Amino acid sequence: MYRPSGDQETKTIRVDSEILRIINKDASKKNISDNALISQILQRYVISDRYLENFPIVVVIQDMINLFLEKTSHDEVKQIGYQIGSKTPRSIFLMKGIDEVNLETVVWYFENNHENYARWFSLNHHISDDGDILHMRHSLGRKWSSFLSGYMRGFFQSLLGIKVDIEESDSYVTVRA
Repeated sequence: MYRPSGDQETKTIRVDSEILRIINKDASKKNISDNALISQILQRYVISDRYLENFPIVVVIQDMINLFLEKTSHDEVKQIGYQIGSKTPRSIFLMKGIDEVNLETVVWYFENNHENYARWFSLNHHISDDGDILHMRHSLGRKWSSFLSGYMRGFFQSLLGIKVDIEESDSYVTVRA
């Protein structure tokens, strides 16, 4: 599992000039340096992209997801989420070399894979006296919340062996672990 070391190294590489022009243009739009954008791209590679060759994944637009959700009942969507949450994450954790699964690694996984990479939701993680709260906001509607609810229930039961309290609405899912 990647954790920033705090150490930095300087490396000189050869890159096509058109790639550098695009990097410079996009970095300017984001109001960051070329170096910061390149670091973000490399970090994404280390955390997610390098594993994609080993795991069957399809990137789809939100409209396609919405159409599938529209044609599927809430119960079916929740059941599909549960099935995927129960089996897929363990394989991904092992593929990424994460053998010890705990709440800390789960939060890291959600932040780096589901929030930052797959863009399933925006995540807020809070620690309270009663436990951890994972609040996931999205714009895909009630059925996406049903999918996430099933996914989270299956995920936490299969990976951590715990039952979670889940609250869902049209635009968010909150998990209390």
